[in-house]
Amino acid sequence: MALLKTESGEIYLLPEAINGVIAPNEMGNFRSDEAVMKLVAKPLDEKSSVEIYKYIPKAMDQYCREKGLQPTKALTVWEGSDPKVKERVEISMQPHINHGREVHFLLAGGFIFYMVLGSKIAALVLQAGDWIFVHPETESWVKMTDDHYFTFASYHSAPLAPVDEFHKTRVFTHRKTDKLLLFDNK
Repeated sequence: MALLKTESGEIYLLPEAINGVIAPNEMGNFRSDEAVMKLVAKPLDEKSSVEIYKYIPKAMDQYCREKGLQPTKALTVWEGSDPKVKERVEISMQPHINHGREVHFLLAGGFIFYMVLGSKIAALVLQAGDWIFVHPETESWVKMTDDHYFTFASYHSAPLAPVDEFHKTRVFTHRKTDKLLLFDNK
């Protein structure tokens, strides 16, 4: 179940209410079957990262295709992740703007998705069974939860660049996040 916290302290739990705040971005929930749970019980490997897409609910796959999105990457992020995976995540943890549309399905674990909505910042805590559509030109960044584990499958409007080119596909905003992480007590 997702939770949205705004910079001014409002908290939203219902997808309809969250979507009213984060529009034109959108989030929702999906149900995973037992086969998905078995597949994501351990970190995805090369074979299972392709296989996972056949378990995305048909209505959600159709939603992505209607938006012109294609399956791009499914992976598990954890302390034992490949260095290239860790590098891609570290890039995504910096405030940036993507120019394309994207959807991320969270299959295991969780993370916090920060976005700038007008002049305010909101933090959306996503967990397994949640998905998010990110509208082009949305300034955003992610923060891992303290358990440092999540598995997700993504759809994008264009193929993903290789890690060594990944930073070139984003416009970094140089926003200082240390005071903007709405769930930090530091």
